Amino acid sequence: MQFVPITFGNINLIFPDSVSVVQDFQFPQPVNSAHAVLRGFDLKYNDPDHHLRRIKVNLTTHFQPGDQGGTVEVAFSLVDSSHEIISGQVELLVIGI
Repeated sequence: MQFVPITFGNINLIFPDSVSVVQDFQFPQPVNSAHAVLRGFDLKYNDPDHHLRRIKVNLTTHFQPGDQGGTVEVAFSLVDSSHEIISGQVELLVIGI
């Protein structure tokens, strides 16, 4: 089993209320499958007086069996009608088996 930790953004990076980011990953050796798991996330509105309705975080791994690398896509959105600016960071781990 092989592991690749990935962090998207940081708490000072500003995103729109819905965004998708793609990051390459590389294992030291070829693997048969790759799976992304969410380690954590930290999202906040820049306006401190705001109520949260719903946050969605989706991970999609793009990988061909037997390869050493691929891409992982992180899509997150705030289901809210305010269209406020948010900042955030998403941490994930890609596991190769």
